Amino acid sequence: MTILGPSIPPLASPAWSAERALVALDITREAFECSNGNVQGYAKPEAHRVAVSPLAVNLAKTLFHEIAHCLLHSAQARMQDTAELTRSLAEVEAESVAYLVGAALGFGDLEASRGYIQAWMGDATAEQITDRHARRILATADRILKAGRPPRDA
Repeated sequence: MTILGPSIPPLASPAWSAERALVALDITREAFECSNGNVQGYAKPEAHRVAVSPLAVNLAKTLFHEIAHCLLHSAQARMQDTAELTRSLAEVEAESVAYLVGAALGFGDLEASRGYIQAWMGDATAEQITDRHARRILATADRILKAGRPPRDA
């Protein structure tokens, strides 16, 4: 039996479901198998699989972050967008998506996201986040939010 860790806590918006979003986005949540205590979660974008540590500080935000990696950073997604992303910019994109989704759903405790984004920006300037990056971030956040809502005819 595979244990996926704790489920995502109740949301401020009961009309949104993490499980529904994962199904709609064709992403599978797998058991967390990483011995590095600093890792909160990980994504396997090519396989459309995510894992969240049961010890993650913010389970929902970590899940949103890993989903964003699957949607933005698979080889196919990069090919379609012709994006040459550094690891730093990929982390900035994924965490920005997680922050926006968490904020839209009413999750608190998102302050750490700002520090995470700043750390991955390093010595980079805000100008390195182009309009293309902003569009990718906003479109991915919107896609995750829509995926978790019930169908209109339900």
